[in-house]
Amino acid sequence: MDNPSKNQDIKTQVIELLEDDLRIKIVMPLVQSLGGEFVEDRHGSDENGIDVYFCSQNILGDYRHCCFVIKAGSITKSGKNNIRNVFHQIDEAIESTILSPIDHKSSVQIEEVILLFNGKMNEPAKEYLKTKLRNYKYSILK
Repeated sequence: MDNPSKNQDIKTQVIELLEDDLRIKIVMPLVQSLGGEFVEDRHGSDENGIDVYFCSQNILGDYRHCCFVIKAGSITKSGKNNIRNVFHQIDEAIESTILSPIDHKSSVQIEEVILLFNGKMNEPAKEYLKTKLRNYKYSILK
């Protein structure tokens, strides 16, 4: 039987992580362990909206270029993690062309964006994001 206090402790620890810790200590090792290839920390001034890049191969050997947009804390329609700023980052990741981490020669575009945050998203922020992303396939992990 699971120890509820132990599970709560883990949940509390994850909720309290800063963005750098979420990215470096949780997301990157998890993606690698799940088979993600060419996992890169791209957070910074030249990130093009991409916090963590990775790719995966399909059964034909073609690569799918993916990324995480990571936020620490809750996402609302105003404030520190303003959904408009988060959407801008997602849009930048989708629209940008980056140098392929696979061959370091060709230009590629992100095909899938995963938004990950360790807080909550209020209803106005959810509705805003749904409206803005209605033409895209997207994943939200919290």
